[in-house]
Amino acid sequence: MENFNLTEEQAIAEAKRCWNCPNPQCVKGCPVHTPIPKFIHEIVLGNYTKAAAMLLENNIFSPITCRVCAQEKQCEGHCVQGIKGKSIAIGALEQFVHDYIKNNKITIKENEPVKKNGQKIAVVGGGPSGLTFAHELSKAGYAVTVFEKQKELGGVLRYGIPKFRLSHELINEIIDKLKKQGVQFRTSFTVNSVEELEKFLQQDGYAGVYVATGTGKPMWMDIPGEKDYQGVDDALAFLAQSNSADENDLAELKEKYNGKTFVIIGAGNVAMDAARVAKRLGAAKVTIVYRRSEDEMPARRDEIQYAKNDGVEFQLLTNPTGILGNSEKQVTGIKCVKMELGEPDASGRRSPIPVPNSEFVIATDYVIYALGQSPEVFEDKNQHLATNKKGNIIINEKGETNIKNIYSGGDVVTGPDTVVEAVQAAKVAAEHMCK
Repeated sequence: MENFNLTEEQAIAEAKRCWNCPNPQCVKGCPVHTPIPKFIHEIVLGNYTKAAAMLLENNIFSPITCRVCAQEKQCEGHCVQGIKGKSIAIGALEQFVHDYIKNNKITIKENEPVKKNGQKIAVVGGGPSGLTFAHELSKAGYAVTVFEKQKELGGVLRYGIPKFRLSHELINEIIDKLKKQGVQFRTSFTVNSVEELEKFLQQDGYAGVYVATGTGKPMWMDIPGEKDYQGVDDALAFLAQSNSADENDLAELKEKYNGKTFVIIGAGNVAMDAARVAKRLGAAKVTIVYRRSEDEMPARRDEIQYAKNDGVEFQLLTNPTGILGNSEKQVTGIKCVKMELGEPDASGRRSPIPVPNSEFVIATDYVIYALGQSPEVFEDKNQHLATNKKGNIIINEKGETNIKNIYSGGDVVTGPDTVVEAVQAAKVAAEHMCK
């Protein structure tokens, strides 16, 4: 698993660089408002257990978010030292603390559980937002049951992030903590409609419901051939098959993909993950196709570099226009056109414009779409639940939907976003549901 691997000596030296600002901008840049100067100061003093306890009290997913956060845009991106020099390696220090505790088998003493208040809460979705909400409400004395449609809990952490980036052991440890708190789990349980959500409240005796079902529906380009050939898949489905594979399944996947060629459409972190997994499954060539330049790529800089280190190739300023296949309905290639950058669009990135007469074909065996996801829309015959045109659930600043006692948060509200943002959404909703 990739990590920072600071030695104790390196961690202390890095921690001593922190100025312990009275108005820490790094905390403002962190969605969950991690007490960054405080935990770093404990590292300087050698109080690693206290630092870990501080981090976990604030964010139960801290051992994971420190590994998958976009620190360069969040905490480290706001570090005042980064204005003229090098930001404090906050993510590396946070990981050092958790690794030190784990490697030395130190148990973090947790607060005594609050006496149960006799009320029960339903959480729909067992990803990072749903599990955080379950943790917060369980601490507050509620009996919490998490309903998850997959066989295992963890959501995108388990099924969407490759094991070489995130160990499933870390996910399981958090789930074990929740079980010890008394949180109940019902897996392989699908909730398809708003009526079922309302049934939790009206018939099943739940005082509240938190919806954190994420975004599992892939986005497509609607180009010719997209639905016509075998070998076209979405990135999350591609990643899930390897993430959930046992040794025998993994051997079959490697046999299937050995020596094959892949084209990955998109340039976010999911695209980098899909490309690197393809390489590890034996692909002879993997090419990421993206319509803008590297400067506009949304993936983390380190993830782009990791992909390059793994031998992934990049076909930039290139836009797919069609999928090609043979008479056996197998993919054989992808039609593309070269692009050039024009004026910035609404997101601030320069808009790509097709270059006339620049069409060409990339031969490939597989095409993987990594263009983002949208939520699976709940069936809502009576139109009770307010959603936007993309199907995202609409909430207020407290995490409340328009239906009383139904809250929501995470990607199902915002669209695909970071794990730490999903965690914070759960904390906000939990705070207000408890009032």
